[in-house]
Amino acid sequence: MSLSLVRSALSTAEARALNLRMSLDAWAADQETRAAKVKLFREYAEGEHRAELTPEMAKMLRVDRNSSTRFNDNYMDIVIATMGDRLVLTGFETDVDAATVWATGLCEANRLDALQGDTTSAALRDADTYLMASWDNDEKRVVWTHEPAYDGSSGMLVHHDARGRVQVALKVWQESRETLGDTTRVTVYYADRIERYIGGAEGGLMRYEEPGEAWPAPLLWNGQPVGVPVVHIPNRGSSYDPYGLSEIENAIPLQDALNRTLYSMVMTAELTGFGVRWAKGFKPPAGIMPGTWIVIGADGGLDKDQVADVGMLPQGEIMPYIQQAQWLTAEIGKITRTPAPEFMGSDNASGEALKQREIGLLGKVRRFQVNAGNRWEDFVRLSWRMQAAFSSPPPEFKTIKAVWDEAELRNDKEVVENAQTLVDMGLVKEALRQMAPIFKWDSAKIDELYEEYQEGQRGALSSLAGNLNLPPFEIEGAA
Repeated sequence: MSLSLVRSALSTAEARALNLRMSLDAWAADQETRAAKVKLFREYAEGEHRAELTPEMAKMLRVDRNSSTRFNDNYMDIVIATMGDRLVLTGFETDVDAATVWATGLCEANRLDALQGDTTSAALRDADTYLMASWDNDEKRVVWTHEPAYDGSSGMLVHHDARGRVQVALKVWQESRETLGDTTRVTVYYADRIERYIGGAEGGLMRYEEPGEAWPAPLLWNGQPVGVPVVHIPNRGSSYDPYGLSEIENAIPLQDALNRTLYSMVMTAELTGFGVRWAKGFKPPAGIMPGTWIVIGADGGLDKDQVADVGMLPQGEIMPYIQQAQWLTAEIGKITRTPAPEFMGSDNASGEALKQREIGLLGKVRRFQVNAGNRWEDFVRLSWRMQAAFSSPPPEFKTIKAVWDEAELRNDKEVVENAQTLVDMGLVKEALRQMAPIFKWDSAKIDELYEEYQEGQRGALSSLAGNLNLPPFEIEGAA
């Protein structure tokens, strides 16, 4: 679908007033390019690769030449999943207990565990993805939804201002209407209002009014704009470009090379197992069975000028293709900094080299946690303003922090041993912090356990961390 139709939902005057970073025409062209990339990334993640087979190759491999899903060795999903598995957003903490309770309730109502997983995977794959907040008047709460990036037919698009902030967002999707048939829906989200459009009978867009809702629908709190209810989450965002970079973009050429190596390897194996024979001076029978006699020449003999010979074409070697495939998979792991076992089957790297690759992955993960965590924090603040606009304001807070699971793979035995060393040094509270991820202790539980230790009530601590031998202590004021 051309974005010229979607572009008509925005006016040039509005674009100037919003201080957008590029003209609407340039924006539409840029979004078309990005949509093509998003579509490609999704296809590769799902195993739908560009299989550029010649008719001869397709016949040899016995595959449909026009199908892109029947013959490939998909490593793109491994790249995405390996990093995504290290990124688990568990909730939010604020400087006010009541506000933290409110945020936790919001997370539970919107099933953050599943929502954050979908959002993270989409950002890693597509380069950009989006979160949207809306008010549910029936349940009287803020509803969170994940909005995937536009792929050429549906999805979310955003316009940024000169500082890279989202100034307007457009959600595009297709639906069928009895009066209009298959048609396009476009909803435009501004900081202070929502405008809805639907494809008209003559191909343009016309206003669409939800029953019982004003057009445009206001987004105001105390007379001020609530804000665009869409938050952009880019992967590897930068200061010079508000859009992200897909984790698999630089690996796709290697994936294509790996697939072609696979084709060559299979064809070589076919020709090696069923060798190509040649005959000179006579036509051998089509079906030769063990014990079959072949008569060469008329009447069972050859004239003195006739020559007859048989042979077999040289067979190909399989090992070079296997080695090439191993090299390509290792390269995919290196350039994507993905130290998964699938990329190390033929790797003789030292333990230190493997550790360095793990550091590379952890670096990517932590940068994502910081950048995406800031966007999630903005999203919770947006949700606060939305609830305040449509209902009673939630508890106020000044600071908020997104809380992620520890990204580094942990050896629980080593953690407990290290904690014992800290205890021996008298750093009991730090030991409890080190063990907290194992036993799922939050900061309040750590304080409670430390207070029990200080008071001499070691029962709860020893039952939860029995491997620690706490040093003797004195209770203040004891006789």
